[in-house]
Amino acid sequence: MKPSSQGHTMVRRTGTLLTLALTLWACGGEAADSPDGNQADTGPRILAAYHGLEALPGQISLICPAEAVGIDGMPLVFSVQIEQGSVSPEAFAIEMEDGTRVTPVCATLAPAFELLEQRTVLLAADFGTDHGAPVAVEVVGALNDLLGNSLQGLRRAD
Repeated sequence: MKPSSQGHTMVRRTGTLLTLALTLWACGGEAADSPDGNQADTGPRILAAYHGLEALPGQISLICPAEAVGIDGMPLVFSVQIEQGSVSPEAFAIEMEDGTRVTPVCATLAPAFELLEQRTVLLAADFGTDHGAPVAVEVVGALNDLLGNSLQGLRRAD
């Protein structure tokens, strides 16, 4: 049976669409919408900080110290990939509603160690309620992207 040219066209078209999709996805982290809606290169930044992982489960002790079990978690999503060896709790400070600054007991890229997943850092800390909710997170120590650029000074307030 002779293959149809329509099948080859479909394969080429699918391959082209896949290549285009991957190219657009790969470039997506380098530009962001500015307030006026235009695309602008804003450099490395913290895209999201989510405080909502309360009472981290016992399995967290596989990637963090035992004192992280049962405390709060906060994933931080960066616009750039993070160099694993530069991640440490001392590199981060979480500002609470009353102005108190909390240093996490754990900061990790785990469990996502694959190259394209090194953008989210999980922070574990006892945020408690005495100081109110977290209002900002800042990189206060040595933290680098995969190119060796310092991310110190990045801040995300919500």
